[in-house]
Amino acid sequence: MSYVLGHIISIVSDPFEKKLARFLMPKSYNILNQSISSESRYPEKIRDFLVEEVSTRQKEKENVGVTIFIWYDWLKIHSPDAGARCAKIRAEYRMHSGISVVMIVTILIQLLFLVVFGSQLELSLLVLSAILAVLFLLGHARHHKVFEWSVINQYYAAKSGAVTSSLT
Repeated sequence: MSYVLGHIISIVSDPFEKKLARFLMPKSYNILNQSISSESRYPEKIRDFLVEEVSTRQKEKENVGVTIFIWYDWLKIHSPDAGARCAKIRAEYRMHSGISVVMIVTILIQLLFLVVFGSQLELSLLVLSAILAVLFLLGHARHHKVFEWSVINQYYAAKSGAVTSSLT
């Protein structure tokens, strides 16, 4: 049952991540662009590598945001250990998103019961759900940022032959 519920929640959490979370916290979803900008904290050698890789993708008419997931897939194939570490982080940010959606749905169900059935408003449940929704949304944004950093670092390490342990 929980497996099926997880898939139902993912239907809602995917647009939630792509629209609402990105709108509320855009800096957590723009790591690759920040990494290739002149204000990047990456060393010049790494930044030049990233710029070259991204410009190759743009010549192929790909969105820079998609590049992270292409690199992620590349890591899963060519560097399975690094790909597995990134997959774990991705699972965490997807989990945070799903729980945040569940908390928002809980609030909506409470309000629906209040309006339709005239039931008693559970203020403590409403407040707790709202607090948890915000906390898990923040956790989602933080883990998404860590996921992008991990993919960038692991991809650079794998492609350049750098020692992976020094970048993780």
